[in-house]
Amino acid sequence: MLLTGPTGIGRSALLRTFCSAAASRARVLRAGGPDGTWHDGTSHDPVSPRRLHEKVVDLSRHGPVVLAVDDAQRYRPETLRSLDYVLRRSNGLPLLTVVTAPTAPAVDEPPALASLLAQHAWTTICLAPLTDGETAEVLTRRLGRRPAPDLLRQCVEHSLGIPAAVHVFADARGAAEARTPGPTTDTVSVPSPLPYSGSETAVLSAVAALGSPDPELVSELLRIPLPTARRVLDDLADLHTALLTGTGGESYGPTSPFEHGISQDEADHLLQRAARLLEDAGRPPTQVADVLLRLRQGAAPWMLEALYSAALDTDSPARAVRYLSHALEIGDGQDVDTVRRIRNRLAEILCATAPAIALPHLNSLLMTSTDGHELATIALLYANTLVALGRGEEAARLLGHVLNGPAHAEAVSVPKTVALPHTAALPDTAAFPDTAALPDTAALPESITVPDAITVPQSVTVPEERRAALEGALLLSGALRQETLGWVRERSPTAADPLGDTPDDPGNRWLRSAHAALSVLSGHPSPSPELTLPASATSSGTPLDELSLVASALTAHLTDDNTAALAALDRVLGRPARGELDPTRAKALTVRALVHCDTGNLPTAEVDCRQALELERRTPGPDTVSPTVVFAYALAQRGRYAAAKALLAQLDPAELRPVFYVHPVYWWTRAAIRRAHGDRNGALVALRASGRALPRGVPAAPTVLPCWLEAADLLGELGRPDEARRIAAEGGALARRWGTPRGTALSLLGRGLATPGGAGHRLLDEACTLFAESRARLLWARAEYALGSALLDAGDAKAARPRLRTALDLMIGCGAGDAAEGIRLRLAEAGGRPRRRTGHPGDALTERERGVVRLAMAGRSNREISDALYITRRTVELHLSNSYQKLGVSRREELVDVLREPAAGRARLAGGEGR
Repeated sequence: MLLTGPTGIGRSALLRTFCSAAASRARVLRAGGPDGTWHDGTSHDPVSPRRLHEKVVDLSRHGPVVLAVDDAQRYRPETLRSLDYVLRRSNGLPLLTVVTAPTAPAVDEPPALASLLAQHAWTTICLAPLTDGETAEVLTRRLGRRPAPDLLRQCVEHSLGIPAAVHVFADARGAAEARTPGPTTDTVSVPSPLPYSGSETAVLSAVAALGSPDPELVSELLRIPLPTARRVLDDLADLHTALLTGTGGESYGPTSPFEHGISQDEADHLLQRAARLLEDAGRPPTQVADVLLRLRQGAAPWMLEALYSAALDTDSPARAVRYLSHALEIGDGQDVDTVRRIRNRLAEILCATAPAIALPHLNSLLMTSTDGHELATIALLYANTLVALGRGEEAARLLGHVLNGPAHAEAVSVPKTVALPHTAALPDTAAFPDTAALPDTAALPESITVPDAITVPQSVTVPEERRAALEGALLLSGALRQETLGWVRERSPTAADPLGDTPDDPGNRWLRSAHAALSVLSGHPSPSPELTLPASATSSGTPLDELSLVASALTAHLTDDNTAALAALDRVLGRPARGELDPTRAKALTVRALVHCDTGNLPTAEVDCRQALELERRTPGPDTVSPTVVFAYALAQRGRYAAAKALLAQLDPAELRPVFYVHPVYWWTRAAIRRAHGDRNGALVALRASGRALPRGVPAAPTVLPCWLEAADLLGELGRPDEARRIAAEGGALARRWGTPRGTALSLLGRGLATPGGAGHRLLDEACTLFAESRARLLWARAEYALGSALLDAGDAKAARPRLRTALDLMIGCGAGDAAEGIRLRLAEAGGRPRRRTGHPGDALTERERGVVRLAMAGRSNREISDALYITRRTVELHLSNSYQKLGVSRREELVDVLREPAAGRARLAGGEGR
């Protein structure tokens, strides 16, 4: 429950009353303390944020629990994050959460609070102001008599029905009557509700302008004696805080109100003098800037410099954006270079915090650039911003425009209006450590209007030493979009060569990554060593840097180097998320899911797909197609065909066209679903469609997703052996030319499936040996099953059993136990006894292997395991080796992650579903 209302409405009092009443029926935990601790109202024991979830679960076993947070905007992020953690895991618990916060935009909503409110469904209660009758009742109780109509009217106008303001008004009225004794009947004439003299009003206005009750500053600003300023401030000590801020203890700030009777011109003049006084007194730049934020006219050059200095001085991106935006607002007609410097800094901050808002500023800088080096810098910043927004094809066109000029490149098409959902445009606090606040959603416009096309000055030329970075960014941005792939591939051979003496320069890394990716996409599986990304290169965290890592991972995956692919993707996913809008992270998760599918780690692939899909759904568009397709692909491999079919049914076929690289995955999944339902002909049609779906000149990778192998197998089942052998021969030849061990193994598997008798058995046995040395566990299971079935059909059940057993163990270890029903039937037919199914990867292990693994996970050495189980160390090593192979791990430390909990439990925690 979220309790809101303006400051002074009574949220805290209502929450205290509720907690007191609830204490008799439930355990109440209230947030409190600067260290993020929570307090149990019964035991009075402090609870740390890290133990809050444990405490709530423990208390909920005995009855309802109430979590109360008063004025949530004041708390440290640790408090709100601990509450968010509990709420994410509180399904089924008797838990009530009550949070109070002022109505926006009365305060700047902290990022941790914004995230908490956005991630969960809240029942909001907004406290309404007092009615006139209720206001009269409060005044009657406070003054001890009924107020006259004029007095009530003045109170209503002054307080707006806010209870705290009504009390202040009543106290001021009582103080005035104490100073001026007279009749107290209802017919008495009513003085002003703010009984201040002229000097008091002036002092209060000065305090509001300065944002500080410092007597020396007030004295100098008003040019009154210092003792007079001190005396007046002392006289008003009990009233000015509440009258200026509406709170009972907050410090003065730039939003403190002026007294009635001061015109806007007078206020502007007072603010100018106050800001100048603060600057001359050596106060922090942010304090000077906070005063200037209220100024609406009459800007001077020193004011722009003060706002710019404050933006450099603050650690908060949100405050820096406010300072710089205000400088541009009041700086019209000022020095062009100064305004350009301010706009450039504003664009840099917005690119990282709210990229959509940065676009018009970048466009203005680009169109007015007169220097080649500056033009290249702005163009790269612009491209990074577009990539961060998931608009890579526009970034590619922009860079082509900058590199070649308007006469040689098409104009960059940019939508006339860019919609700005408040939550999607804002970053998460994790992207900016140690910052207090981020852009206020209340300050963001609903949309931004930008030009239809970007024009670059024809007289400006990009220097030769900056072209490699721009070329690399261009190729990276356009390589994975069908709209730009054609002309990007044509441009690749003529792109500037990487500079050999600066191998770790970001531009050179981008160019090598792009060349390697385009080489593989063009059917050249083994890019030159100089085109690969250096393993030592580290990402600076820009969207283009991360896109280069994703491209390198995709290249490594297509060339059967999944270890390098996962390492590159882990570097992208290892940094904090950029809030809700993070297309590069979604791409990295999607590619990593593909790699995990390829290596047989299907539960992890499913988790990655869910995360990628959640990220992409926050910014609807064609990019939601990729994680959806890969998710369906993972589900189909796990044997969850109904769920995979439901996912594909959500897709519009027209949305597939831009994301051409997932076309084969889409059609393979369609074929798997049809085959599972007995529609072999339909499955064959779907497999043939996968090749036709790719753009012209982009060959399908014959090793990563060997649709040709599935087609050959289907043709064999349909009684068309000649066609099966032809497809197997053609696909096998392509796989061998790919130049990887997997390609050779696939070629042998395809030929073995199409070759009857002992010759086919030998080919399949050789394929099993090669697959056992790779990380392609699903393909290895496929080869073992094919050989076991062939041996069983030939009447050799004894030889078939270990092959079918290995295939079944591999499928279970991959999380594909539901797809292994055919293997179980054939194993039973061969006289084998399939082990009991629990959905746990450990089902793939024998009883002895489980015993060895259990001790290894407990930290026992090989010698200790051999002594405990009365077996030799060589036998221990053999059992561990077999277990690693079945579970797809390479060392004992990874066993804990795989066997920590059942696969079904992991799927449920990730939001998974059953078959």
